[in-house]
Amino acid sequence: MYKNTLLGIDLFKDKPVRFSAYIGPLLMVNRYPEEDVIYNTNDYANEIYFIKSGTVALCIKEYDYHPFYWMKEG
Repeated sequence: MYKNTLLGIDLFKDKPVRFSAYIGPLLMVNRYPEEDVIYNTNDYANEIYFIKSGTVALCIKEYDYHPFYWMKEG
């Protein structure tokens, strides 16, 4: 059921089916519009994100949100 969601995520490669079966139902697919802020400095991080497609930029607020690092899928 969650196989398509887990495909392409390195963490799930070569793991026992039992591991994926336990974690799979806990995952949610989210889509964020371009330039949407996912986390701000000092936010409490209680979630983990896997990038299925697209890119995410780490930006510096003090420099008008200028990106200093880009992450891509995988």
